[in-house]
Amino acid sequence: MIVSGFQSGIVKSLNKQRNDANITNVVSSDQVGKFPDANIGDALKRVSGIAMQYDQGEARDIIIRGFAPGLNSVTLNGERIPSAEGDNR
Repeated sequence: MIVSGFQSGIVKSLNKQRNDANITNVVSSDQVGKFPDANIGDALKRVSGIAMQYDQGEARDIIIRGFAPGLNSVTLNGERIPSAEGDNR
C-alpha cells in the first residue's frame, strides 16, 4: 500500500535542493502555508539565510546570506521576478 499526501511537495522541494548544482533553498507551498504569517515577506524571514529590511512596518527588501538587496535575484517557478525599484534586481 502506498500513501501519498501533503508530504509530496516537501519531498519534491528537498530533492530539488539536494540535486541542484547551485546553492539553492527551495521552499514548497506546503511549508509556507504552515507559517503563521500574514504575508510572504514575513514568511520568508523564517527561511535559513534570509533577513528582511522593513519600511513603514512592511517587509521591503530581502537580504540573502548577507548580500545587499541589489545583488539578489529571485525566481518563481523558474521565472525571474523583477523588482519594483529600478536599483534592485
